[in-house]
Amino acid sequence: MIKKMKIICSTVTILLTGLVLAACGKQPAAQRSQTASSTSSQPNYKLASSSVKLDSANLTPKQNAALVMFYAGVKNRQRYVRRMNKTDQHLSISLYNITDAKKAGVSGKVPRGAEVVYKVSLANLGTTYYTIAGGRTFISNNHGGFRQPGVTVAEMVRAANQNNAGDTINQLAQNASLNDFCTDGTSAGSRSEGAASNNAATASSMDPQDKARAAMNADPNLDPEFKRRINLSPDDPDYIQPTHDPESWR
Repeated sequence: MIKKMKIICSTVTILLTGLVLAACGKQPAAQRSQTASSTSSQPNYKLASSSVKLDSANLTPKQNAALVMFYAGVKNRQRYVRRMNKTDQHLSISLYNITDAKKAGVSGKVPRGAEVVYKVSLANLGTTYYTIAGGRTFISNNHGGFRQPGVTVAEMVRAANQNNAGDTINQLAQNASLNDFCTDGTSAGSRSEGAASNNAATASSMDPQDKARAAMNADPNLDPEFKRRINLSPDDPDYIQPTHDPESWR
């Protein structure tokens, strides 16, 4: 009888040991599955299989704004980034004095030395803002303030090139509209060109239409309807080409 009980106990022990070993063998597999699931949930910001490479030393103000829109979306994990490469997207750039930063959506502390807040929007997709101080760009943090520390243009370009975003950024910049709401009397062209580009470009490099559009947007007496039409995408039927002579397009 005692011998029979020993045999039964030995059998139970073997079975339990087998179950424990089996469970231990499955655990790493489950952990691997969980890790793979976590990795696959990470956002993918590649906008194309290949793209032209951006050069941080040769960006126009509008390219810079489109670049910041992309970079801010990546850093803040915004879904709009994945749709920036759609052909129907239109970029709108608005300039505000630091004293009017709240109009751009800023509620936190502004970096020392900043003079202008830039609000960049894609219709029905998303909006972000940024400012420039001490040769660095400070982007929004989704909480009314700015991410610290600021970043260089080279850092943003590196992120864009790694994600093949060059073609998208160039396309958005080409058709972007500029709205200057600054009221400090500074030349709209000089302000937007000098501050928006982090490479010390001058207003002389702006094309005549951009200069005319900026000047018109800064005119408080400009008819709202004309202002709306000069800021439309050039392929819009209501678009009016801005010139320095308002009488030429009335």
